[in-house]
Amino acid sequence: MKGAAVLYQAAADAGHTASLASLAWLRERAGSLDEAAQLYQAAIDTGHMGAIGYLARLREQAGDRKEAERLCWIAVEAGHTHALQPLWAVWDQEDGPQRAEQFAMRATEAGHPEVAGRLAYLREGTGDREASIRLYQAAAGAGETRSLAALVQL
Repeated sequence: MKGAAVLYQAAADAGHTASLASLAWLRERAGSLDEAAQLYQAAIDTGHMGAIGYLARLREQAGDRKEAERLCWIAVEAGHTHALQPLWAVWDQEDGPQRAEQFAMRATEAGHPEVAGRLAYLREGTGDREASIRLYQAAAGAGETRSLAALVQL
């Protein structure tokens, strides 16, 4: 892992911002959570919004739910709903599926139906047909056409 960290750091130094997120992931796996959080934040600061979900997950696991949710809203506003997956996994494990679904519905009501559509897709993948239909319907009802197409295929 040490060789990979050196290469990721060299790539980050050369301007490849996604490498900061990869380096953060390595630091996280090694147990250096504070350093991982700093690297995820650096990746976000340089425009790599994919790292925001991982930082949100770390904040959630550290007990800072308010910050984790604030980061989620930043991801939603920036159009990076895929970045929410790491945090949703934690929410599902700790609180059951309701918390992620409540967040998705609030995001839909706030004009971001793609969040419910994304979560519906994930629920569909886990075999939770009832939740996927409910979420797809909410997203489609708010104008998210991909969700409407997904409903037709279910």
